[in-house]
Amino acid sequence: MAASETDKVVSNPDRLKRLYELALLDSEPDPALERLTSLASRILKAPVSLVSLVDAQRQFFASAVGLEEPWASSRETPLSHSFCKHVVATNQPLIVSDARKEPLLLDSPAIAELNAIAYAGFPLMLSDGTNLGSFCVIDHAPHNWTADELSILSDLAQSAITELELRSELMQRQKAELALSESRHFVDEVLRAVPDFVFVFDIRQNNVVFTNRGIRELIGFPHDQLAALVDGPMSTQGVLKAIIHPDDLSKLSENQAAMMRLSEGEIIESELRLKHIDGTYHWFYVRATAFERAADTGVPTQVLGIVLDETDRKRAQDDAQETAKKLTTLRRAESEFGRSLELEDILNVMMDNALRFTGATDGYIAMLENDDILNLVFHAGAYEKDTRFYADEGIVGRAVRTLQPQLVLDVRKDPDYVQNLPKTVAQVVIPMRSRNKLLGVLNLETARPDQRFSADVVDTLRSVVSRASLALDNALLLNDKELQLQELSEIHSRLIKLEQLKTDMIRIAAHDLRNPLGSIIGFGQLLVEENERLAEDQLDFLDMILKSAGKMQKIIEDILSLERIEEMQKGTISNRINLGDVIRSSVTDMTIRARAKQQQITLDMGDMPIMISGDEPQIREAADNLISNAIKYTPDSGKINVSLRLINDRAVFEVEDNGIGIPEAQQSKLFSPFYRAKTQETADIEGTGLGLHLVKNIIERHHGKMRFSSVYGKGSMFGFEIPLAR
Repeated sequence: MAASETDKVVSNPDRLKRLYELALLDSEPDPALERLTSLASRILKAPVSLVSLVDAQRQFFASAVGLEEPWASSRETPLSHSFCKHVVATNQPLIVSDARKEPLLLDSPAIAELNAIAYAGFPLMLSDGTNLGSFCVIDHAPHNWTADELSILSDLAQSAITELELRSELMQRQKAELALSESRHFVDEVLRAVPDFVFVFDIRQNNVVFTNRGIRELIGFPHDQLAALVDGPMSTQGVLKAIIHPDDLSKLSENQAAMMRLSEGEIIESELRLKHIDGTYHWFYVRATAFERAADTGVPTQVLGIVLDETDRKRAQDDAQETAKKLTTLRRAESEFGRSLELEDILNVMMDNALRFTGATDGYIAMLENDDILNLVFHAGAYEKDTRFYADEGIVGRAVRTLQPQLVLDVRKDPDYVQNLPKTVAQVVIPMRSRNKLLGVLNLETARPDQRFSADVVDTLRSVVSRASLALDNALLLNDKELQLQELSEIHSRLIKLEQLKTDMIRIAAHDLRNPLGSIIGFGQLLVEENERLAEDQLDFLDMILKSAGKMQKIIEDILSLERIEEMQKGTISNRINLGDVIRSSVTDMTIRARAKQQQITLDMGDMPIMISGDEPQIREAADNLISNAIKYTPDSGKINVSLRLINDRAVFEVEDNGIGIPEAQQSKLFSPFYRAKTQETADIEGTGLGLHLVKNIIERHHGKMRFSSVYGKGSMFGFEIPLAR
């Protein structure tokens, strides 16, 4: 997306308004988000993990792990340093293995100043479609993000979104409560002038002497039943007892006694439940104040009362309390799930929250072992651990088959019910799923018919179980990874021992072969000197023996030379070498061999010294080997060019020939020990297969690397590059 389009999306007023409503910008770090970013860095082994909120001028980190100064203190960067703004602009994840090669990011100052090389970020998309920023991880080196890593990061981003949603809901509730409080004050004042039901109570007569007709509309009783109360003074005790909830009659008595304090200007307030004509009780708010006072004493003689139907408000309050309880349960569970990836801890948190929220007396968590068996792994109440159930039986089996929560308020009426506990009355079963995979079930039961099992409770449990299932799945995945790592470690240890055994055997064989091989060569040469006594075919046999012995001697020398190189890894190379002198001497010595095959060998290098740090005999051996190979694998009258030059503070040595070349299919194994490319042209050329492996070890020990290219039938180039001495 073009820069102007990105800025337009990032600066969208509606998006910014939603972001500012959360009040997270410039706030203290959020503990729940801190746990998620810490978990992301630990699981993905990423040095930096961020919850980045993007506004019109900057990105602010609501949570940050691994940032260096000055960014760690300021917890923000300008948008010029932001990769996350592209996640906001596209509403899509941004996955980058190397930002230096990404056209969208390669010019970003974040690469140099924040050392942001690899990046993976997922949108923080709220349920209303607002993208606040990105949940991301950053690596200081190129990183090819795996599918498992991205799946984990996506799940953690979703958890961060849940935290933001919870924060938004809590803030909206706080605003609603504030508005409700302000509204209550306003209602108090309005009730003085425009009440739903107004009455005047005479304290001396203990009678209601005036009412409006609003009471009939409030509680629905017809006129003939409340005529005495509405139309004239009379004793009201019988009527009041008939319509006031028994638990609230004591409040009425207390308020009658408190009326004597009205002379001091006190206002009496109370909440009462009055019976409606349909038999249900409605909540009413009652407010009383002095209406008339005795002229001689100033003591109130009549009280003005205002009654307002509070049923809807009380229900809304109960709903709000239930919602707050639900949010508290979800937030507590989310926080506790983020503290540990231990299987036992997650199961304990899930069951503890479920029992506290529902008040269930018995329950269990069972994991699906296969398609048929549920194994009980955590229990409460009368259930016992390690019990097993069939996955297709009972209400639990129905939840497994349908993958839907099951709420049964009377198990005796459910045809699928299978009795496990004799006192169970109601049952709730919630399937545990993660990444479209069924992990098991949470089962809760109660022996009390008045238990708090309801559809709302099931929705909350479903949210808790969803978060727990994700944490549980991650714990199981981590456990599998740890087992795999342990197995790999054991395999690695065995391989190291086998490699050491192989090395020891090669060393022993090489050393032990030198003496008898020396005897063979020595006595063979004596026989050659006595060639007058030998027939022509015997001389041919002797020549074959000496050539084979020479070949074996070369193999032993290569093996022992390779052993010396490996021993060098224990020390430090510090000698300064003029690489030009080494190459010039090697070419001079090899020219004689080239002339024997009528080959033309040339040297292309300047006179300026090219200094490197290293071991001169080893470097000479590497150069000799490459030049010797070029002579060996180039036909008679061929051309060989040796060059040495400087490229970007590195010495580059190359030997190029127009020889037989190497088939492409065989090139990947050239530097493996004992490997030789096999073609029709090389069938009669002798070699050990250790030369190139030896050269590679020498060069890599000197912090260099090999250079190679070849075209079969046209020739090859072998060489190396080594850093210059400091």
